[in-house]
Amino acid sequence: MSNPLIVRDKLEQRLERIYDLICQDSWGGWLGFYYEGEDFSIDEHREFFFMMLKRMLDEQRIVFTPPVQVWKDAAITGQQVPVREGCSSEPFDIWGLTTDKLIQYFREVLPTDFKDINDQRISHFWYDEKCPQIGWVDLETGKIFWP
Repeated sequence: MSNPLIVRDKLEQRLERIYDLICQDSWGGWLGFYYEGEDFSIDEHREFFFMMLKRMLDEQRIVFTPPVQVWKDAAITGQQVPVREGCSSEPFDIWGLTTDKLIQYFREVLPTDFKDINDQRISHFWYDEKCPQIGWVDLETGKIFWP
């Protein structure tokens, strides 16, 4: 079994090395797992995804809409869905959760029992009612692009 601190350090080094490229290549589309050229386990790829997502959220490069399932659950329970105030010019509500809560949500809903990168559950997740839609923030203008 790998030492978690060593693995985390390797993942952080990888993120530093390819982060700008990921931001550039992914801008305007969806995010996914990045497998090329690294010998990491599926769990490590998953953790890398969360690290990348956290950094993009912290840097305000991306935002998310509340997923359809969250709206459905709220309609049943009567709870309010937290959305950001002052975003009425956007075509979608922006989910008003903190970065940590967004990462926690992804950890809870992203499939965990897949064995390889070709597992269809991963592909299907991005189109599932539990998956929030991503919005890309133009860092120069602040405008949000919704793919």
